[in-house]
Amino acid sequence: MDALADVMADDYRSGSEGASAERRGELFRHVTALLVLVVDRCLQEHLDVYDAVPVRLADMVAPPMRGEAAHRLAGLGRAPAGIVRRLALDDIEVAAPLLGHSTALDENDLVAIACSRGEPHRLAIAARSGLSARVAETLVVHGDDPVRRAVAGNRSAAISARAFHCLYDQARRDPVLRRLLAARDDVPRLLLTH
Repeated sequence: MDALADVMADDYRSGSEGASAERRGELFRHVTALLVLVVDRCLQEHLDVYDAVPVRLADMVAPPMRGEAAHRLAGLGRAPAGIVRRLALDDIEVAAPLLGHSTALDENDLVAIACSRGEPHRLAIAARSGLSARVAETLVVHGDDPVRRAVAGNRSAAISARAFHCLYDQARRDPVLRRLLAARDDVPRLLLTH
């Protein structure tokens, strides 16, 4: 499967070496558009082959083209994980829609991104609907004040006892965070008595 993706990527490279940036962007756009069209009808093994091609091509196009692909992929119920992960690690202008919405990013992906990327990526993750306790805790531990506030203000975020303790400690010096925590109905009783 990887051999086919390599051949397709080599064909793309050889066909685009002399091509303008616009032409390379157009080719990348067509590859990702095709992927979006077939994703629901493909067997996983075929999807893995198709997915490998835009992953290999992503570095050959400008950020606006990668951003366009990220917007297309963010709303898919079943999205190709490789290109989604690749674009989620990109600059925040590209990554934001995927970090905020893509179901192709699992908990491990989100934790890894929260640990390895900067505050803009963490802030985008903090706004996700249904944020897991593990991801929320990672954001609270690694994030700055705006990230912690975003986690506390995300009513759909599951927040662990450890993360609540960290937030509570920070809230002593941050009145905005204190108000956000006071508005939550899932704060552990122990913290409410302090």
